[in-house]
Amino acid sequence: MMLNKKTSYIIFITIFLVIISGFRPIGFDKDSISYVAMLDTYSTFFTSNFLIAEPTFWLFEAFNQNFLDGTPRNIFIIYAILGVTLKLF
Repeated sequence: MMLNKKTSYIIFITIFLVIISGFRPIGFDKDSISYVAMLDTYSTFFTSNFLIAEPTFWLFEAFNQNFLDGTPRNIFIIYAILGVTLKLF
């Protein structure tokens, strides 16, 4: 099945934006440093740290720790994929 030009452009733009937003250097913006600091406290998130971030943050971090390599970069990539895709729809 061939994609039409418009769909092909949208897919290309989506991939391009995900790469730009998901692979920015940590520290490029102030938020990324804060998120990495929260991820460093992952082992105690059920106690005091669970309430300082949204539940999907901890869900994605649990997935990252159990099924991926556990690096903060994966969280940024997951959010980039979700954010860019949802915004383009």
